[in-house]
Amino acid sequence: MIAVRALRPYVMPEVPGCPVPLVDRAIVKAARDLCDKTFCWKEAATTASMQQGVAELEIEHSACAEIVALEYVSLNGLELIQTSERELSLCDLDWRTFTGEPTHVYTVISTGKMRLYPIPNRTLSNAISYEVYLKPKLDADDLPDFLQDQYAEVLQHGALYELQRMAGVKWANGEAAMFNRRMYRNGLYEVRDKTLRDSASQNLFIVPEPLV
Repeated sequence: MIAVRALRPYVMPEVPGCPVPLVDRAIVKAARDLCDKTFCWKEAATTASMQQGVAELEIEHSACAEIVALEYVSLNGLELIQTSERELSLCDLDWRTFTGEPTHVYTVISTGKMRLYPIPNRTLSNAISYEVYLKPKLDADDLPDFLQDQYAEVLQHGALYELQRMAGVKWANGEAAMFNRRMYRNGLYEVRDKTLRDSASQNLFIVPEPLV
């Protein structure tokens, strides 16, 4: 991990007089947005045990991060179909009580848990394997090393856009803000394309969302 303050030199010279806490907040916001929209932060595969009668599993991940999405959940090497509570409810109103060998899984981001469907009918040690996409927490003091190593310029443009478009401050610069917005969006597309290529090479599947 690398301290957020290590990225200040990329930003502070372009926003003279901007308080350091605002600079740090803009850097973290750009990092969160980057990870949220491009799925660039993927944590290594984790294993978990399946308990009979227990449908919900805690999604283990770095304490400094929040969950963006769950990717490739498998049971004994067989991939589980990703679904949603709504889709299961449309199939059968009593889906919450079904038991059997799990075939589906969905994520409850707000609680940091995944739910297996049907409810497991047996206990298996370390049978569940999954990968998870993450983003830094809002109050993060540290960021993953790869964000600086690979995407420092993208974060620079994102943070500068956030700061330079502020109204009524001496470091505001509308023209520069629009330039940095354009460069930031270009960077997001490039990073997302790279993530999609990497996931395709690993036979993983990501559904891209529009970058807004």
